[in-house]
Amino acid sequence: MLVLPSELSVTFLDTTGNAVPGVLASLYLYWHGLDYYPFPFGLSDAAGLVRASAPEVERHFHEQQQLFPMDLKVPLEECDEEAGISIIGGAEFEEHRRSLRPGWTEPRWMEQWRSARNAQFATSTTKVSLTSTLGRSLSITLQPRWPVGRGGRAT
Repeated sequence: MLVLPSELSVTFLDTTGNAVPGVLASLYLYWHGLDYYPFPFGLSDAAGLVRASAPEVERHFHEQQQLFPMDLKVPLEECDEEAGISIIGGAEFEEHRRSLRPGWTEPRWMEQWRSARNAQFATSTTKVSLTSTLGRSLSITLQPRWPVGRGGRAT
């Protein structure tokens, strides 16, 4: 049974330890090892930080469940205890950004996709275990992956 941390925070740092603002990240919850529910953290702030509380994730899940009842049949509590912190980057990010359409995507998300710096990073997912949190907060520090041949410093 999944127990979300009371708060999940992720800090993005480059290889020199500097904050990486403007990273659009998501929390992916899995069901039997398969992608099930993505929670959009939004953009990392000036300190490279994104965060979400358990009630925020639960509220968003229930809102999405109302909109997509056939896709989100499984209760959140039945998701796997391993989750993923995901960054869509490079050409994949650019393709998603071009496909966004007003009316289908909330204006605030359109703006976040427009201002995100993800195109300069490689797509990556970092698996994290939520089993040991037992409802406590969980803080993670990650380095976005730069494509091969590109340095690891934020610009």
